[in-house]
Amino acid sequence: MAAAAADVQAFPFQMPTEKTLMTSDDALEQFRHFARERAFGRHVGSDRLIQAGLDALIAGIESPSLAMLAGLLRSEEPEGRREDHR
Repeated sequence: MAAAAADVQAFPFQMPTEKTLMTSDDALEQFRHFARERAFGRHVGSDRLIQAGLDALIAGIESPSLAMLAGLLRSEEPEGRREDHR
């Protein structure tokens, strides 16, 4: 039991107090990264795309498409991967 207590103290867990906000450049780089992943045939989940849209809006990037993407409900997630949303 003492060893378990030592392990807990050796690796203290801290709850993050706040999320670091993305800059607009960070948000755009995130979309570039997703584009590269898709270009190499990797799957990019719609949940990640929706979160990226929300991050971009919070970073100050204004776009009707981003607002539509960020506003999708869980039941609408498949819409986040549609190629014709431009």
